[in-house]
Amino acid sequence: MEILEPDFENSVSADIDEDTHDVIIGSQKISPVDILRSDPGAYSEEFNQWLEKWIRDRLSIKDKILEFYPPNRARYDALCTLVKSNAMVPFIGAGMSIPTGMPSWTAFLKDLCMQTLMDHEEVNKHLESGKYPQAATLLFEHMPRNLFDERVKNTFRLLKDQEIQGPIRLLPKIFHSTVITTNFDDVLEILYQNQSQRFDHIFCGPDINEYREYRDTKRCLLQIHGDNSLTKPKVLTVADYETFYSDESQAKIELELIFRTHPLLFLGCSLRHDYTLETLKKVSDGDRNSPQHFTFLLKPMDETERVKQEHFLTERKIFPIWYESNHNLSIEALLAGLMREMSII
Repeated sequence: MEILEPDFENSVSADIDEDTHDVIIGSQKISPVDILRSDPGAYSEEFNQWLEKWIRDRLSIKDKILEFYPPNRARYDALCTLVKSNAMVPFIGAGMSIPTGMPSWTAFLKDLCMQTLMDHEEVNKHLESGKYPQAATLLFEHMPRNLFDERVKNTFRLLKDQEIQGPIRLLPKIFHSTVITTNFDDVLEILYQNQSQRFDHIFCGPDINEYREYRDTKRCLLQIHGDNSLTKPKVLTVADYETFYSDESQAKIELELIFRTHPLLFLGCSLRHDYTLETLKKVSDGDRNSPQHFTFLLKPMDETERVKQEHFLTERKIFPIWYESNHNLSIEALLAGLMREMSII
């Protein structure tokens, strides 16, 4: 019945779904992206135009961040120099995985608390004061170990169709050797693998003492507090932290060596009083030649709080580059600025 096809084609009209923006033709729905992908040349042209605008917008935001607080520009210039020399090591906290759907450690422990019969208020007090090991210890004591481990494994696991989101996506373009994280999730591992930069070695918890053997020749991921597996040790409770950060711990000795020899860029970290930052302070107090570290941080509304926070950080040789709002967008813009300095974009 091909003879009737001209009549059919004349009858065809299209509508737009207001919610999804799909094109509706009869009973068929086609996404705008699928239409664009049907013409590779058009797709490439539109993507390049979009990318130019993305770069222009991000660099404009970066410039505004560097202008609003006087020390920002000098700190950022120093950071750029270290990144371009491939000396900088990113230190990644939970905040960088949240856009992908991973919970913050606070949110996870609060959710876990609902699966116990204990007094929730006691856990909440620890969380409000940033005492995460103490909160985890209480939970660990009030639920079966198998349940605790199962919740860690399933909560901090990237699902098959889960898309990695947020500024973390830019890291493989900038950092090509060592990456350090306190996160249990597998976002970094899968991210680097998807961008053809698979980690040669992944060291978890106490195993980081083996890193020294490979640090100059291999791409390594150090999950210093463990990962989401059921079999590998994790640093969760007060006892775990005291063991990992004891003076006799080979893992702590390795961490101190990293702090003494590598400038770090802290991203997505709370940067409050904890075992890791106290180890960093010990290094900075004992070695005047230890490197400067940096972080991108949301500026507190209260100026007194900002001064206190900056004093706390700079005592540990962490120099903040403050931004005012739009957490993920600001970090993305500052990372885009590093990419421009490296001639990547």
